[in-house]
This record gives sequence, C-alpha cells and structure tokens, in this order.
Amino acid sequence: MSPHCFAHKRLPDLLYTQIGPTATWRTRPRTTEQYFEERNGDIEALALIPGWHLSMHRGDPMHIIFLGVALHLLACCIWELINTDVFGAGSIKVKLEKAWEHMKSWVRAHGLACNQSRFTRASLQIRDSYSYPELKAKAHNARVMMGWMADLTNECLHDGACTDATLRATAAWAIADLCALCDAHRSWKLSVDLANIMAERIMTFLQSYQRLA
Repeated sequence: MSPHCFAHKRLPDLLYTQIGPTATWRTRPRTTEQYFEERNGDIEALALIPGWHLSMHRGDPMHIIFLGVALHLLACCIWELINTDVFGAGSIKVKLEKAWEHMKSWVRAHGLACNQSRFTRASLQIRDSYSYPELKAKAHNARVMMGWMADLTNECLHDGACTDATLRATAAWAIADLCALCDAHRSWKLSVDLANIMAERIMTFLQSYQRLA
C-alpha cells in the first residue's frame, strides 16, 4: 500500500480499521485541487472533462478487497485456525498442508477454479519480527478463497473450536457476501437499496475486523 494512502498499515492513525467519526481518512479527505497539484500536469483525459471532480472516482474492488483487505483477513484466519485443532494435530507445516487440501476440496465441491499454491509460512509472510500476515495470492484466487473462509469459519462457529469464532465468521461472511452481491449485479448502476446493503456489509466487516485487530 502506498505510504500516502489513508489505509497504510505502518501509520496506525491512518489504518482503515479506524472507522469512527474522527478517523483520519474522514477528517483529511483529499480535494480535487490537491489531486491536480499532485499530478504535476500529468492528468488523465477523463479528469479534464468539464464538471469532473475527485468524488466521482471510486476505488475498484479488485485492489481494495481482493488484493487488499482479503489477503490480510485470509492470512490471519488461516494462521489462527492452524493454531487450533481445526486441522488436527501435527506440525505447522502439516497443518498448513491440510488447510490447503481443505480449500482445494471446497473449491472442487463448488465447481470453482482456484490455482492457489500451497499454504506455507512464506506464502502467509509469517516472520518472527512481523505480526501482520498477508497471503500471496492472485485477485481471482482471493475472491474464491473468501467464500471458502466464510464457510470454514462458520463451521468453526458451530463446533466451538476457535477463539473469537463469532467475530471471525462475521468478518469473513461480510466480505464473501459483498463479493456475491457484486457478482449478481452486473450493471454499474446500483439501486439505493442494494447500495445500502453493500454499505452495511462493508461496515459489518470493518467493525468485526477492528475488534479482532
């Protein structure tokens, strides 16, 4: 993530997990004038259309969700679940292998495609000096695996095997359901009702993820 982004993980006061009324990204929005100044004259043609302003530009789900928060949530959930008995006994390496096999089985059962490589400490970027896991995955694979994680955390919720099971299941479900809503609605134009539902899912994720964090 860009150090200038208001979701940058190395600047705690800018994190997207800060969602209250005093969150920095709420109190310090970038203006259209600032945007033009930062471009130093290198402005896209669409931004030169009379009447254009920055609020018209929306971040796309691929970068914000599938290559962003989803990779963090997936890695955190996988890492936390293998430290329970969800995938049975054995070493971390063995449990990660079982988690990957569970994911591949779920993908096949749902008739989906996902060529995600095997889960390892390296692919989850787990290091002794770094406690912010982030799964290495393509956007499509992350999108598919969010559905798997929503189902898996829901199963854990029922068997009571996981600490913070309710919050984890809620966070995973909110993102997975948002993806499903996007897939089901092909038009760029949203109805007010659908927009409100999507906003509710996003806030549900942010609130549950914030509590987990």
